[in-house]
Amino acid sequence: MCNTRRPNHRVCYLSILAQRLVVNSCSPLSFGGTDGQYHYNDTWAYDVNTRRWSELQCIGFIPSPREGHAAAVVDDVIYIFGGRGVDGKDLGDLAAFKMSSESTFPFHDRGGVFVSARRRLNAPIR
Repeated sequence: MCNTRRPNHRVCYLSILAQRLVVNSCSPLSFGGTDGQYHYNDTWAYDVNTRRWSELQCIGFIPSPREGHAAAVVDDVIYIFGGRGVDGKDLGDLAAFKMSSESTFPFHDRGGVFVSARRRLNAPIR
């Protein structure tokens, strides 16, 4: 049986290879992006063994839909920064996604200055 559930075609999304402790494997994760009409804030994991996508049911604070954002992985946490929102304006927010619990939480502005992050290094999802 073929799993046809997968993320919509999109560009300017976050794609990162991460060790997911929940499933004890290394898998590509995808967050956000745009298809030119809509901006997304969904999170997907790709299982390289079964060649299937699954949408993660994240809990907690979910970052707003965005494109062109950046990320870094530290241990069990993916830090998601900036990008451009639905209105085309640069975002200067920072969120963290804890892979083992599939939960996301924000970092609140403490008066510092965030520099906008823009990335155009992604290949489209097809």
